[in-house]
Amino acid sequence: MKTTVVKYCILGALLLMGSKSFGQFFVSTEVYVSVSEVKSIVVNQTQLNIELSFDNPEQMMMGQTITQPNHIEITSSTDYEIKIFASTDLESGQATIPADNVSITPQPGDVGYNDATINYMPVPLSQQEQSIIMSVQGDTRRSFDITYTVGSLENYMNYPSGIYSTTITYSIVGN
Repeated sequence: MKTTVVKYCILGALLLMGSKSFGQFFVSTEVYVSVSEVKSIVVNQTQLNIELSFDNPEQMMMGQTITQPNHIEITSSTDYEIKIFASTDLESGQATIPADNVSITPQPGDVGYNDATINYMPVPLSQQEQSIIMSVQGDTRRSFDITYTVGSLENYMNYPSGIYSTTITYSIVGN
């Protein structure tokens, strides 16, 4: 009888251990990823001042063009539109040159890949905000070259000598 009790004890212990080893235990957790709309735009810090000069006869006749490589860099988690405006006409003392004498032409920069979903729109500079770049998708990081063009000196005949300036503001908004 002693052996039978021992056998039942061993069998009972095996059954108890077996139920634990064959049973399934689950613990679950939930993971939340919070996604916010992110948009940023930065002007290349080495290109904050753009100077278009008429220093020689060729520039006076042909105008002046300067391309600033990787001039602006953006990040956007969704589609985006880059806009531009001038705070004033170009001013020097009491004299002014209309802002639309400066043309702005955006192109792809070195950061990011060439993407057919981005539209580039050259515009004459204006005090009214206008779109220069539109994308139907977001970009983690992308740069754009910006070309600034001023026409020939014929457009500036009879203006007093001086440095004419304005502040240009770039912004990024959702499409």
